Amino acid sequence: MAGIARWIPAFSALAVLAFGVFNTVRLRRKIGKSPVVVLRTGSTPEKLRMLLLVVGCVLLVSSSIFPRLTELGRVIDPPASLQAAGALFMLGGLFVFVGAAYTLGDSWRIGVDPDLPTKLVTHGIYGSIRHPIYSALLCWVIGMFLLSLSGVLGLLAVVGIFGVRAQAIREERFLLGLFKEEYPPYMQRTGRFFPRLRRG
Repeated sequence: MAGIARWIPAFSALAVLAFGVFNTVRLRRKIGKSPVVVLRTGSTPEKLRMLLLVVGCVLLVSSSIFPRLTELGRVIDPPASLQAAGALFMLGGLFVFVGAAYTLGDSWRIGVDPDLPTKLVTHGIYGSIRHPIYSALLCWVIGMFLLSLSGVLGLLAVVGIFGVRAQAIREERFLLGLFKEEYPPYMQRTGRFFPRLRRG
């Protein structure tokens, strides 16, 4: 990775981590406990997915500081067009993340919180996509792979995609039980990670 593209992964990861810390402190003061509920209520697979997310953020930051990390398992050097596409994916993911997190407001949680359920957010970007924060994560892992064409990062991207999908399905099951009247029609009109294509 060269030039400004080299620093996009670190910028994205640090922006997300800064937001996470800020929001955790803010909501802890407001609701009296941490919004990072996966650590206390999550199953072992959930905790492993959270660990993978943290490792991914560390890897994104490290890849900017130590560019040789992105060369692990690389077959060919990525052409400039793929690097540009990767940078756009990562910046697009950051834009989606900020919009989704702002829309959630006090409903922001990491994990499922059965002890303190929040209201169902269906406005803003959530009017088209049920899990836009996970959409942002998918954009980041795809973008990072395109920036590097690293086999190691490609493998992490595949694992990340399956992990994000599994977590989204678990959250949907919880929300179907919590919002029995509202959630089924909401699922019908929205896409899980991308807006649903409307027919006719």
